[in-house]
Amino acid sequence: MILETKQPYDFRLSAGIMSGFDGEELCLPLRIKERAVLALVRETGTTERPSLQAEIAAGDALSNKDREQACATVSRMLNLNMDLGDFYGSINDATLLRLTRALRGLKVIHTQSVLEALVCAITEQQISLALAIRMEQRISERFGEPIDFGGKRHYVFPEPDRLISAEELKACGLSTRKAEYIRDIAIAVRDGRIDPERFRSYERTEDIIEELCELRGVGLWTAKMTVIRSMPRYDVFPADDVGIRRCIARYYFGGRRISAQEADSIANGWGPYKGLAAYYLVRATMLGL
Repeated sequence: MILETKQPYDFRLSAGIMSGFDGEELCLPLRIKERAVLALVRETGTTERPSLQAEIAAGDALSNKDREQACATVSRMLNLNMDLGDFYGSINDATLLRLTRALRGLKVIHTQSVLEALVCAITEQQISLALAIRMEQRISERFGEPIDFGGKRHYVFPEPDRLISAEELKACGLSTRKAEYIRDIAIAVRDGRIDPERFRSYERTEDIIEELCELRGVGLWTAKMTVIRSMPRYDVFPADDVGIRRCIARYYFGGRRISAQEADSIANGWGPYKGLAAYYLVRATMLGL
């Protein structure tokens, strides 16, 4: 199926951060109506005239409706309907202007569920990103539903009822407290006391962050990272994130260590797109620009 995309969109640049991208094709494990499927996405257009081709693979036959739902999910996760024009037009500093020109068409890729983003944010609290990624992979492999394709095994992020054993979560490398935080949230989601997906319909991002912070183990940084990873709300800026501060320091402060207040002073100049601008700085740092 063809996935129409608002231009500009650089598929390879955007997908390059994903472990399921091989340089040409992006593999996205999804859950569609309680079934594990694999979306295989390839570029069929250009940055200025973007278009993507998606193949939906599953263990058995899928209805056309299920395929359409899977493609709609892929479009949402890849931010294909996002118009970058307003963001690019709002830039008023030379540093960010240079980076956005070099990274033209870069869009953020989101998790399929808010729960996944929340679990990842809790996992990443106060540890290195490399270590956290290994733990997240173990969680998916231990609790997620596998789907085999092309001689490789992929894992769909686990449903909440698979994440209710703190001891098993600890076996993935999590601390006792993090395992308990995730267990408690998963049980609440399973029992219907929390519905993280409802946050997508909130008008004010501040309200989402406030409610997330009411959960045990979720502070301001964790709430903001959850929002950034799961939904296209770019007015969120986690000034307490050491990695993001390091990126701002690299481009705006000559590389010296800076405070959260100094990071905020730069981000405030990016207006309602400060979260997206920060992402551009992170990707620019990763690419050595």
